[in-house]
Amino acid sequence: KAKYLEKWYLENRPELSDPYVGTLYFGNDLNDLPIMQKVGVSIAPADAHPRIKEIATHVLKSNGGEGFVREGVELILGISAMTQGELSEFISNS
Repeated sequence: KAKYLEKWYLENRPELSDPYVGTLYFGNDLNDLPIMQKVGVSIAPADAHPRIKEIATHVLKSNGGEGFVREGVELILGISAMTQGELSEFISNS
């Protein structure tokens, strides 16, 4: 994963001196560790490997495959902090 992402940044965003700082990454296992150590924000599910949970910016309540990505997206969007009116507007503009 890390080699692929590094290659992608070099090919698609060569102007960025540190593309990882603006990257948000969802990961749960040891193969995600190298990327999660570099990115600006990392999100792990409740059932992630203990080493991943140690370094994650956010550890969520949901397990992988059980709403983890949805919970992460809602965290990013700030859904829980939205008023009913803001939530209705968000939904109607989606």
